[in-house]
Amino acid sequence: MKQRFSLAMALLLLTALLGGCAPQAPASVPEPPPSGPSSIAVSESLPPRPESGSAAESAPDGENEKAFTAEEVETAIRQAALLTDHVVTRAIAYPRDISQKTTALSDREIYNFIVTLSSYHEEEDHPYHEMITIEESPYLIAVLQWPDVQECVRRLFGVASWEYETEDYDPETQMFSFSLEQGLPRSPYAYKDLQVSFQEPDLVTARFTLTDTLDYIDAAGQPFLEYGMHQIVYRLCRGEGGNFLTFLEFAPVES
Repeated sequence: MKQRFSLAMALLLLTALLGGCAPQAPASVPEPPPSGPSSIAVSESLPPRPESGSAAESAPDGENEKAFTAEEVETAIRQAALLTDHVVTRAIAYPRDISQKTTALSDREIYNFIVTLSSYHEEEDHPYHEMITIEESPYLIAVLQWPDVQECVRRLFGVASWEYETEDYDPETQMFSFSLEQGLPRSPYAYKDLQVSFQEPDLVTARFTLTDTLDYIDAAGQPFLEYGMHQIVYRLCRGEGGNFLTFLEFAPVES
């Protein structure tokens, strides 16, 4: 009897093993994501993601992949023309090696751009013309909200958190203000023969001949110099509140 019982138990154990009752993985453990040619092809078709903190990062995923309409392109071209005028004639500071490509303006040049927004506050095609308020108390002063300044610098120049030591900024009121009675920054450069074009999918290029500014030519007849063809390239981005241009480079154009 004992021998028959042992045999029955052995048969039962063998049946259980053959029936596949191996331990199961816990249901809470996620399965690994599928891999294969299809997933690789999808990732390769997407444009490179912007770096953390960059201006284009504010656009929703995939938003910039949509083709821009003719109206959006026309608006961007008009804005790029005024931004180029602003950067070349107001923001660029001396000294700068204009024979080399630059992908970022200095903090001083960004400051020059901000404080000369007053020169464009009536230009409706300038994307930041509404950011500035002109007040009289009793002298003419330009006033900007610091969050607006930061948003402009983030979107246009790709600087996530801009800081610049200046008495124009009051941290208590979060206001950036300066007198319009004093001289505003001027660049040592000007331009002529400006042409702005759009390149698919999202680049706007402003090309021009870079020259000395007339402000720097003295009565003795200092030669009027030209520095050849240059360009400023922007990326047209989509984001909350509408499209915006981001500065990519300022460079000489190789002939």
